[in-house]
Amino acid sequence: MSKFKKTIWLLCFWLFPGLLNAQVVITSPIRSTSFQEMITRIGNWIFTIAIGVLPIMILIGAYMLVTGGGDPKKTALGRKILLYAIVGFIIIAATRGILALLRVILGI
Repeated sequence: MSKFKKTIWLLCFWLFPGLLNAQVVITSPIRSTSFQEMITRIGNWIFTIAIGVLPIMILIGAYMLVTGGGDPKKTALGRKILLYAIVGFIIIAATRGILALLRVILGI
């Protein structure tokens, strides 16, 4: 072991003696108590991310359309970005609606 590493180790144990006697407590990062609750949390997380990404993608697509300057490739790319962003959001929203409907029908 190099002299530098030994010095660092000694300083760490000298400066932080509580590290030798510290107790480590590991808590579960999953706060869900059931599988259904975990799936609901994941779905809510995905929906929240989609709501945040949608305006960004709309702005990027609109920027590509406005700055295309007559270039058919840039305007087509802008239209595709807008279309895919809106279709993706509709799919995510419809999935959330279908899951809510199934919960009501099944009484979950």
